[in-house]
Amino acid sequence: MADHPTAVQSHAESRAEPRSLRRFLRDYGIYGLPLVLLVYLALESFQIDFRAFYLAGKAVLLGLDPYLNHVGTRPEFYAPINAENYAYSAFRYPPLAALLFAPLALLPYEVSKVLFSLLMWLLLAGIAYQMVWRSGWRLRGEALLFAGVSFPVLAMVERGQIDPLMVALVLASYWLAREPRRQGPAALLLALAGVLKIFPFVVLLEWIVRRRWRLVAYTLVWGLVLFLLPMLLLGPQVVWHFWQRTLPELFGQITAANPIDLHGQGIDLGRLARSREGNGLLLSHDFTNGFMNPLFQSSAAGAIVCGLVLSTVLLVAGRGAPSDLQFYAFLNLINLFNPLAWIMGLVWYLPLFFHLYPSVSRLGRWLILLPLFLPPFLNANAALAFVIALLFLMAQRAAQLARKLLAAPECIPCQGLQR
Repeated sequence: MADHPTAVQSHAESRAEPRSLRRFLRDYGIYGLPLVLLVYLALESFQIDFRAFYLAGKAVLLGLDPYLNHVGTRPEFYAPINAENYAYSAFRYPPLAALLFAPLALLPYEVSKVLFSLLMWLLLAGIAYQMVWRSGWRLRGEALLFAGVSFPVLAMVERGQIDPLMVALVLASYWLAREPRRQGPAALLLALAGVLKIFPFVVLLEWIVRRRWRLVAYTLVWGLVLFLLPMLLLGPQVVWHFWQRTLPELFGQITAANPIDLHGQGIDLGRLARSREGNGLLLSHDFTNGFMNPLFQSSAAGAIVCGLVLSTVLLVAGRGAPSDLQFYAFLNLINLFNPLAWIMGLVWYLPLFFHLYPSVSRLGRWLILLPLFLPPFLNANAALAFVIALLFLMAQRAAQLARKLLAAPECIPCQGLQR
């Protein structure tokens, strides 16, 4: 691990932060112009994944179970594509996520989804700022531009996914964990990410390998508390329904308590919503159709075994590599543990992309751009991201590979790979 900053250094950095933010906006703000495209995309899209969070929040406000489909008795609960006339709702996340989205459910749907998109953009901008600052301001603005117009970011906005929040929490946890006195807050942030969307708990494998037992223990305790806490408001049945929704082959399928009636709502022309809320909005673009783990897209057990095997490969290859590079590379395994991850999940690749960009050769730059722009329907983006992470870890010990992939392999520390 890198040396811990002293109190004097931390104080100086905190005083310089506003100045650094002004510098970031001055030097990199122009690369945020693609947000105009994202605004248009957010306004025209129904955001079918955000719809699940929104309706879960609305269910909480009305005292209803967020895992059940209430469209039969409440027409405004229609969730096209992801719920339709099923007994279960489109919501498949831990109960705390339903509580988190309750405030957004107080607003009209069209307003709520735009505010949610704005929050996700701000989180991505915050991640970009931190990566620029941690690179010593060597990360070129074009990297931010590439990320902003990449398939994962476009799909994230079109579907309304919360992965930027997960990435931000996990990165903040990692940066805090590097300081001995901040293990508690680091564990809390990682646990929070895990109880909003369970796959961030995969990061614990990295901490186990590093023998950070206190951090692992704190995270598991916080995770258990945060997972069970919603029972106080929602009742114990939500925990059972969560496991039924997540692993129906083990816990059984959720059945309908009331008849399901869509009240004439549906999908026009295969793409447009015909519904009480968000009527006429576009449901899906073709660029969102790409699985991250196509071999196990219907098998949770298969995806977990695949993730564990590839984790072993990556962890062995990463021995002796700089700690930051190891961690950012490991984040790419999260998509391979998740049998339902789609192209928007590749925002987990962005930290590695930003970290490597200042240090790679021209060939290396082409390689690290491929997962962001390879057509998603090929279903190969996540596998390619894993291979790239593996190659750059191996380049730390293979001089010939380093000469091909790195801009100045003879001076790797100068290139920021050990920051």
